[in-house]
Amino acid sequence: MSDEIKVSVIIPVYNSEKYLEKCLDSIVSQTIQGLEVLCINDGSNDLSLQILEDYSSRYKNIKVVSYEENKGQAYARNRGLDEACGKYIYFADSDDQLLDTKALEMLYACAQKEHLDAVLFDAEIIYETDLMRQFCSPDDLKMKHNYESVYNGEDFVTEVIENEEFKPAVWLQFWKAEYLRTNHIMFRADASPHEDLLFSFQALLLSSRIRHIKKSCYRYLLRQASSSRGVNLKRYQAYTLCYFYLYEFCAAHDFSKRTLNILFVYMKPIKKYLKEKSIELLKMGCDVQELVFEKPVYSALLQNILTEDYMLLGRVFHLTEYEKLSDSAKIIVYGAGMAGRDIMKLLHAYGISDYLLAVTQIDHGTQYHLKQQVCPIKELACYSQQSVVLLAATKKYQAGMLENLQQLGFNSYICLL
Repeated sequence: MSDEIKVSVIIPVYNSEKYLEKCLDSIVSQTIQGLEVLCINDGSNDLSLQILEDYSSRYKNIKVVSYEENKGQAYARNRGLDEACGKYIYFADSDDQLLDTKALEMLYACAQKEHLDAVLFDAEIIYETDLMRQFCSPDDLKMKHNYESVYNGEDFVTEVIENEEFKPAVWLQFWKAEYLRTNHIMFRADASPHEDLLFSFQALLLSSRIRHIKKSCYRYLLRQASSSRGVNLKRYQAYTLCYFYLYEFCAAHDFSKRTLNILFVYMKPIKKYLKEKSIELLKMGCDVQELVFEKPVYSALLQNILTEDYMLLGRVFHLTEYEKLSDSAKIIVYGAGMAGRDIMKLLHAYGISDYLLAVTQIDHGTQYHLKQQVCPIKELACYSQQSVVLLAATKKYQAGMLENLQQLGFNSYICLL
């Protein structure tokens, strides 16, 4: 490591020609001496590389690393870490800017004076269009509480989570390079685009000395592309891996009971997200149960997350089953016991509330199950050619129920147990 280089700024660049010059100008104008700027061109196919090469020719402290294939932000940041020679590391995004020309000088001085692993700070948000304001309020990247004392990582993370203001964006963090390397903290490419969350948890929790400065040093541009809340299988798998990696990280370290409890509280919404998005994806024709993980145990763990609310069923709908439900004019749940209760919960989770509940026979008057009227299955025989029947019974009773359905003319059914 060169003693002459104080700070290495790492900037992944992918098709950001529209914003790149302002980003670079905000960095090369920093007053700190001993600045290294590592621009990682991640397979851009616009004019980004030409802009980088132009700046590199004019500023000796700008180094450009370029490759043709787009490998993602996590890979680009790791490549920057491999190349970096500075005592401290700062990650910037190519469409954002540092606010103050003295920002890096101030952060470096603070880190040096107080022997910190990291200095954290705030950011201001600007909006590409007024429509973007619905996604973030102007103060979302500013800490409301004061954390200007020096903390160890566990105390800091637990406190900010308790205060509901944990912010994992790495461009809000200024890191000591030796600390990151000693603890082997890098970005997981397979957790991209959620790699910031995993990196921040690991880096912050293991640190001995960190503090937050209540000052905005960064200007974050909220763009149409970055504000997208859409989901696809790749993004879903990455978020799933992030969840599992975080659990494994917690299990591998001797964190306090308080820390573990607060982390599990924080992770509950992630689990909820995985459940909700699995349903959203199924409606789009994508079945998350078909995802293949490098570790087979992850498939089983994901299945446990998706099915934990349906204890007797132990599973959720597959894509072919959901398509059958969507194509049917009538849905009939056949069986009103505990299995029927689970299936009704499952249907409601998928946004299906228009269904009929049936049993083989009712002995005395009208019956209800969870406020749903129960009908004898023979009374629903008029729907036999336009319905799908969900068998809500264990295998012990299924043969008799299927025989009864066939006699009544039903030919489309799903056995969930």
